[in-house]
Amino acid sequence: MWDGFLVMLIAVFAFIIEVIDAFLELGLYNKLIGHFFSDKGYQVTIGNRSGNNIVFFAMLDELRRVKELDKKLEELKAYIIENKNPIPVAPIPQKSNDTHLDDLKN
Repeated sequence: MWDGFLVMLIAVFAFIIEVIDAFLELGLYNKLIGHFFSDKGYQVTIGNRSGNNIVFFAMLDELRRVKELDKKLEELKAYIIENKNPIPVAPIPQKSNDTHLDDLKN
């Protein structure tokens, strides 16, 4: 009986600490879990002015890819600033109402 109570008490205590940590935006809980229970790597954050950040984790051997991604993003930003236009996007092909039955008749 006491074992179950102890496990429940630890779980409630951990939950309260996680909520307080998230509320204060300290990130201590994630660092603690990451330190003891995950492989070593980098947390990569791609941010913008609106605050809609993309966060992902990269392993140490993927560092080259992360640097390539960062370089491409910087090139993209420079292109947009230089041209003051959005990047040209290929037009979406329109659906054709033609069923090509006339081609089959010939």
